[in-house]
Amino acid sequence: MSEWFASGKKLSDKFLNLSLEEGALGDFQKSLENSEYCAHSESVSNLRERIEWAIKNGDLSELEHVLRQCGMLENVCLLDQILARPAIVIAADYGQNDVIKFFLERGSDVNVLDKFGISPLLAAIWENHSKAVEILLTFGASLNKNQSPSGKSYFDEASGKDAVLDVIERFL
Repeated sequence: MSEWFASGKKLSDKFLNLSLEEGALGDFQKSLENSEYCAHSESVSNLRERIEWAIKNGDLSELEHVLRQCGMLENVCLLDQILARPAIVIAADYGQNDVIKFFLERGSDVNVLDKFGISPLLAAIWENHSKAVEILLTFGASLNKNQSPSGKSYFDEASGKDAVLDVIERFL
């Protein structure tokens, strides 16, 4: 893969510390190279940190601002290529309901799995985020198709989490 420039600094795909598909990396590079962000920022890792911080803290305004700056506001699926985990899994893990809806309304896969086999729904179940579970199920998250990495059903994983179980039972 070729090296490219951002913020006047030479950055390679190796610097990103990611394994990206050639097409996704090319699209991401174009987005960054053509963005206002690149003209004013110090590094791509800073961009990643700002995005992850906004997701984890539910700062939708900052998330939209950063994505708009780098031309990715309407193509949030590219985030899954630059973050360590799919963006919607991170949002579900932290119970950031508005961010979850933001990603789902822009085409994020409600059943995406991270490299450990964790879906957004499973992350929300494990962290006892009942509203996040409800949002994900409303958008079509699968209760029956997936199992946890340990082989348990999602229903079994929710054992002892009464609010989550109540939501799941409404969708059965």
